[in-house]
Amino acid sequence: AEDFKKRWRTKFPDETYINDMGYNAYVAINMYRMLVEAAKSTDKAEIRKVIATGEACIDAPEGRICIDPKSQHTSHRMRMIRVKPDHTVEVIKDFGDIEPYWLGQVGCDLTRHDPKQQYSPSNLPKKN
Repeated sequence: AEDFKKRWRTKFPDETYINDMGYNAYVAINMYRMLVEAAKSTDKAEIRKVIATGEACIDAPEGRICIDPKSQHTSHRMRMIRVKPDHTVEVIKDFGDIEPYWLGQVGCDLTRHDPKQQYSPSNLPKKN
């Protein structure tokens, strides 16, 4: 993760911040790489077995990110920051790692049942 930040600054020296598109691309590619290496395959079923272990985690610039096996959403470290006039940032509050909770609270468990559909607040999983 630190290497990513260093390489970003070298490639884009005039960028004040690492933007969300660059950051999210880093996380997605590195999470996928870790899953493929752990599964020793690019096969979806094999990758999902790795996710089901609960150990699908990578070190990202924000800290450790893990995939929740039941919802297959990721945890993230959340901070409230203030950007100062000189473009430095001040951490006002660190909320720590926030786990993906709402899908689990409404009964989503993709380790037991995968209906192959996208859930949202207006399209909740059916409780079994």
